[in-house]
Amino acid sequence: MTAEDIRDFLIRCPQAIGLNVIAGPFIVRQESGWAGIVLIAESHISVHTDGLEVYVDVFSCREFPVKDVVDLAYDLLFLYDMPESAITQLERGWAIPPPG
Repeated sequence: MTAEDIRDFLIRCPQAIGLNVIAGPFIVRQESGWAGIVLIAESHISVHTDGLEVYVDVFSCREFPVKDVVDLAYDLLFLYDMPESAITQLERGWAIPPPG
């Protein structure tokens, strides 16, 4: 996987799921791989590689089609050799209801 693969994903992912880019993408080479991030109005999308592992984080205060993100990651980050069972979706964060 190259920096250009990550850049492509970070450009196309927010477009594909209807989120609004405000900065980036920014890509850096790290000791063990690559890190990339794009800031979206709804939060962020990032990709980190570490050897053969790939971490994709799409965090948003809005709902989005997770399957579209997974499909795009398979296509653009060359994950086609990875079984779908290797993907773990994590739920995180919490909503704070308005007072009253």
